[in-house]
Amino acid sequence: MTFANNFKPIFLIAVIFISSWFMAGHHPSFFIFAIFFLVFALIFLVSDCFSDRASFFNPLILSSFIILFAIVWIGLNFFQFNEVHGAFESFYEYKSDFTYLPFGLYTVDAWKNALILLSSILVGFVAFTSCKNRASVRFVLWAVFFNILILSVVGTFFKITNSQLILGKFVPPDARYFFASFTYKNHWSAYAFLSYLGTFGLAVYYHKNRRRWNLKNSPLGIFLSMGFLIGLTTLMSGSRSGLIAFSLGFGISIWIGVKLVLENYTYLSSSSKYLLRLFLAFLPIPLFVGTVFVVSPKLLTEPLSVTEGQIRNIIENKQWESRVYSSRDTFRMFLARPWWGWGYNSFEIVFRKYFQGPELSASYLNNDETKSMYDNLFQRVQENASPENKLEFESFRSRLNLQRYKFAHNDILQYLAEIGIFGFCCLFMPLFYIFYKLIQLKQAIPSITKWILIAISFIVLYSMVEFPTRTPGILYLFTILIALGYRYACLEKDSASNRRRSR
Repeated sequence: MTFANNFKPIFLIAVIFISSWFMAGHHPSFFIFAIFFLVFALIFLVSDCFSDRASFFNPLILSSFIILFAIVWIGLNFFQFNEVHGAFESFYEYKSDFTYLPFGLYTVDAWKNALILLSSILVGFVAFTSCKNRASVRFVLWAVFFNILILSVVGTFFKITNSQLILGKFVPPDARYFFASFTYKNHWSAYAFLSYLGTFGLAVYYHKNRRRWNLKNSPLGIFLSMGFLIGLTTLMSGSRSGLIAFSLGFGISIWIGVKLVLENYTYLSSSSKYLLRLFLAFLPIPLFVGTVFVVSPKLLTEPLSVTEGQIRNIIENKQWESRVYSSRDTFRMFLARPWWGWGYNSFEIVFRKYFQGPELSASYLNNDETKSMYDNLFQRVQENASPENKLEFESFRSRLNLQRYKFAHNDILQYLAEIGIFGFCCLFMPLFYIFYKLIQLKQAIPSITKWILIAISFIVLYSMVEFPTRTPGILYLFTILIALGYRYACLEKDSASNRRRSR
């Protein structure tokens, strides 16, 4: 028992490292690691049941996990789909209408992704029970901070050297969009944001708890300078949404940092303090832009040209960015089976029936010449899947604005569409419960927990325009951070209660 408890923080650090470095969990061999994570998590949790730590298990959260597991398991074992051929794609619909039962679509990827989802939740349970004291929580958070620093340096090196391989070894799905160990630039930015903002509470903690306060001993400057370097990578990756999110988070960090530093000075007037904080809060944005423009102008000009094209398309053709249509039609997909959903990981196939964006307009649905050309190119790829045939086929699809959607670019709606209202409530029950309990603490929430809450809240908002939680590296870190933040608040509360009783 003692060995298991001492090993838990090392286990968490191993999960953070492996899930972020192996193509952020998208490497084919990562599935094996996910199985080990699941097995070790179950061993730790079972051992806790035979100790006094069993009281840490909340019946509401535990029952929600069991119900979620049942919904996903039933959906992957009792599937009732029938293939239907559409104008350009095939989709699936139910053979019979089981409105009040959870059914789904069976695929190997669905099983793997479901296992990763469930194991990440169990790792979150382990994260909560692993730390006996606040120092253990801070130890794991330091590991998260140094991990993102190393990833940023390594990613910058391979970006500058124009590497076409992830970490110089792994083949990316698209060489234009990867950064560091992440296959997709937006998800790298989400991970950088979650890691940095989730650990910034360490700087605030050590700043406030120095026995002899002075700027030389304060870690705020180090954290802010490292944040500048990490933020620079979000710009180098070409992620527009990631840069905006990180700039906002970094601006908040600077604002709070400057506020803490200036608390001990009285010679500045209030207006001067305000202007100084405002200036420093927005200073990183032009610095990011200027530095990257000097290093590689293309990293800025390409996202700007894409943005310009999207704006022009809205004005001239009245067509919005594809995320608008995918979110709208994912909601339609959800309304078709609101209680149980269509089955976990079924989105890619089922969505073809509900995606009714401008690319499926009547302008060519009834055009026999267009359909014949599409079918011929598709048949050519089926007979000979050469790079040339694939490129010609995808180019034709691109001209039709016909896209395959594996993700809705809206994780919240996709979860609702896949596992329904019941599954969604069970999946997010731990998050709802933790936020509810922390709100009850009000002013007693420690700074480390506050910054984790800020990071988690931003990622949830970001999930409404992206799909970060579908990347295992982000998913594992998300569950670990929220568990550690809640655990730290509980330990802080217990410590305060003990101090009051000892008086």
